[in-house]
Amino acid sequence: MARHSGIRNLRQDQVDAIIRSFHEGLTSRQVSEIQRVSIRCVQRIWKKYKDTGRDSSRNIDARRTESIFEHCTTSLREAGLFGRRLAKKPLIYAKDRKARLDWAQAHKSWTVRQWRKVIWSDESKFLLSGTDGTKFMRRPVGTRCHPSYRLSTVKSGGGSVMVHGSFCGKGVGPLHRIEGKMDAKMYLNIMETVIWPFVRSTARSGSIFQQNNDPKHKSKLVTKWFRNNNAPLLTGPLQSPDLNPIEHLWERLEHQVKGLRARNEHEKFLQLKTAWENIPQEEIDKFI
Repeated sequence: MARHSGIRNLRQDQVDAIIRSFHEGLTSRQVSEIQRVSIRCVQRIWKKYKDTGRDSSRNIDARRTESIFEHCTTSLREAGLFGRRLAKKPLIYAKDRKARLDWAQAHKSWTVRQWRKVIWSDESKFLLSGTDGTKFMRRPVGTRCHPSYRLSTVKSGGGSVMVHGSFCGKGVGPLHRIEGKMDAKMYLNIMETVIWPFVRSTARSGSIFQQNNDPKHKSKLVTKWFRNNNAPLLTGPLQSPDLNPIEHLWERLEHQVKGLRARNEHEKFLQLKTAWENIPQEEIDKFI
């Protein structure tokens, strides 16, 4: 098998392996035999590493590499492809797509006035600091939720601060902190003590409460409560958080508290609560 004679022809993992072999006490000839690289090349890599503390495959002609990178970045931007975070959305199957389309068809004639009567609600998780591993990619403007440009997720537990919020055309409702694992009883208590007072204070003829298809939301206990209170419900299709505009408020809220350090969960919740209560009406109007 032919041996590589130049550093430029080596992959980064090969260079790393050569340096690691020297650390393990192998001779130049032994490393050359194992990696199928000339002795001269092996010795150059090791000398460069000892002199600078860096391997010699990195930063070769760094200015030229940087120039090429900048050119590529500029070209991508001119083509309308900007660096964006991958949108994390639930994995959607064919049956889910059909249900989403059916739901959209059933509500396509709704007016803005009708949508403003909907009380949108949901839960969301926020970490004390950092993110859940934000990933970036390039995509055209306006394609955030397109299947080709999003990261499919599955539901999982964990999190630092869990909150429940709601809003409608008149503004945001109270932001409630969820402590512990929420079940149907806890959700019903939140409905009775937090959400429903807000619904009544903003109630108008034809108001509708929205909630997703979470099992605790659709439990017999909660369903009976809605029926006894004659509360009209708007339930969207499964795996469709993007059909709930409160997702935009969660994203805005996360952006508002980004960079703010919290020593504990209580402090993080206070940061979230302050930012939530100060969301301007014009922002809300854009999402309905």
